[in-house]
Amino acid sequence: MDPVFIRQLGLMLPPIMPFTYTPDRESAWRLYHALDGDARLADLRNSPLAPLVARPGVAPLVAASGDGILRHADLRALAYPDRAFGKNPLSPAGERAVRALMDTVWHRYQLSLAHWGTTRRTDWSWQQTSRPEPSLVLQLNFPASHQSDFWRAVQHCGKILRGRMECQSHPTRDDGVITAAWARLDGEPWGEEVLIEELQSDWFRRALQLQRHPHSLQIRDRAALDHYIRHVMPAYAAEWPKAMLLAVLVMCRSELGIRRVWLHQPHTGAKLKSIEWDLPPRSLYTSLPKRFGFTPTQEAPDFLDAKRRRQLAALRRSGKPLFWRFDL
Repeated sequence: MDPVFIRQLGLMLPPIMPFTYTPDRESAWRLYHALDGDARLADLRNSPLAPLVARPGVAPLVAASGDGILRHADLRALAYPDRAFGKNPLSPAGERAVRALMDTVWHRYQLSLAHWGTTRRTDWSWQQTSRPEPSLVLQLNFPASHQSDFWRAVQHCGKILRGRMECQSHPTRDDGVITAAWARLDGEPWGEEVLIEELQSDWFRRALQLQRHPHSLQIRDRAALDHYIRHVMPAYAAEWPKAMLLAVLVMCRSELGIRRVWLHQPHTGAKLKSIEWDLPPRSLYTSLPKRFGFTPTQEAPDFLDAKRRRQLAALRRSGKPLFWRFDL
């Protein structure tokens, strides 16, 4: 992505953007944007949207809709929980669904922007980008509640553990805020498509690695790490991939005017980004996009097809899908 454009985005968007994640928020968000208005539940259950109607994030609203109508304003309250009580009044079913949502465990993350990589071809091989262009980075930073819980759990060795659980050369915050995960994005300035180059978290992976190989830690530090992993981390560990991908989609639609989002299939990403070892978790590039309704395809982003035509042609001959595609 053009570095000048990345700097422009940094000036256009707030430095910190609140992002609320409620359980299965992505299902309500997808259904809300798939509909133009109120819909009959009987029609939805006989449509391609039927799986979303049964998802946990939508089920309380469906159960409360006694007249068989799913109202768009109610869905919006679940899709955007931080705006649940806006200008449009909710139906009784919507109010009950929002109250049920407020009783669940949800987290208020912070989003911020950064950049990764350069245009120098000599550095391209280790940057894990699909073309010699920098990436726009969307950082998913832990809620303030996690910050407090982490430092309370590891109060005697917090700086040591944090230094071991973050990689300083990766695009994480360096101002005291802990980055849970990040997404690297590529695209053309003011274009309508974006490629998610990477979804990654060092924090959770390194915490578990330290727990499995604790020999470099003092006994007191091991106990603090175990306490954090058992009592604090579980609330976020299974959630971050869903929260991260949804944050990308929300930002692309609401802030960048993107109409199509792409994500690598595992073998395509490894080939185009020259990853030969330490491959990323397959679930981030298989079950996660499938859960969000991405479509497997042999198509490729136009801006990438022009740059890597030969490599993509060779990959297409395998007959496997090359990318996941999501139309906003």
